[in-house]
Amino acid sequence: MKTKIYMVIFMFGILFSNIIYSQEKQKENNSSDKEIVEMLKNFYREYITESDKMPVNDEKVELIKKKYCTSKLLKKMGLIEFDSDPFLDAQDIEPTLLKTIKFSKEKNSNTYKTSYLNTFNNKTVCVKLRIVKVNNTFKIDDIIGLK
Repeated sequence: MKTKIYMVIFMFGILFSNIIYSQEKQKENNSSDKEIVEMLKNFYREYITESDKMPVNDEKVELIKKKYCTSKLLKKMGLIEFDSDPFLDAQDIEPTLLKTIKFSKEKNSNTYKTSYLNTFNNKTVCVKLRIVKVNNTFKIDDIIGLK
């Protein structure tokens, strides 16, 4: 009889610790998600604002990319000739898109969808970005679909 009581107490202990662990993990994930979305907002605000200036200061734009992107992505982008901006999937940079830009996490992944309204054709544009943590900082590691 004592063995059954100890077994029940042991099982409840394991169940309780799993519940606590799951809650803590969820809080950690929510905190990371908020941090990533904030990083993406900052990146797009800085990138679009600087890219829209005339004349464009390419050096400053590159510094912004270097700040928010991994060296792996920058190297990959250096090997490709683009017809449109890969972060916006657009040929023209329109600062008004900052008013409609949204970020959402893809389920069970480190991929975030960036979407905004293209004011030229009233269609939603989506760009998927893979995010990684580098030295305690979140960075854009890949643009999904970039070859």
